[in-house]
Amino acid sequence: MHLCRKFGFTKSKRLKTHSIQSVITNDLAELRVDTTISTESKIQYNKPDIFLYDKKLNHIWLIEIGVTCVDNLKAVEVEKLHKYDILASELEIIYKAKIKILPIVITWDAISSKYFKIYMDLIGIKDSVLAYIQTIALKKTLEGMFVEYKHGFEDVMTSQQRLCSVEHSPKGS
Repeated sequence: MHLCRKFGFTKSKRLKTHSIQSVITNDLAELRVDTTISTESKIQYNKPDIFLYDKKLNHIWLIEIGVTCVDNLKAVEVEKLHKYDILASELEIIYKAKIKILPIVITWDAISSKYFKIYMDLIGIKDSVLAYIQTIALKKTLEGMFVEYKHGFEDVMTSQQRLCSVEHSPKGS
């Protein structure tokens, strides 16, 4: 929503009830959410979580969002950073714009990497919004843990560790 307000797509201040279309554009910017980006060559990773093209500054941000366990935080952040290298190169040629890839990754318990704040500052996200994001991550984690506990599936910590190990196991195993 912050990006929508910044570029004049909406004037609403209600973050909780805000929703966005897949693609919105105006004279200032183009914002795509979970949409395939067309290029001349076939690229495997061409669907970032958020594509933001600031037409005035001629900057493009490819924003990838992830939530993971603390053990995989750095690996997921690096993976997301490199995932869109080829797409970034293609977009640089097509748009003749400066491209930035921003991996926004936090853990289930709202821990972030040392680069998280830098990435958020690049797109102008305020500390109050950062706090809100971390609060939601914690709330959703606790809700999930409560459901598991309530239904007696298994020890919550064991479940969380299992998810963490499955998240980065080789494909097909």
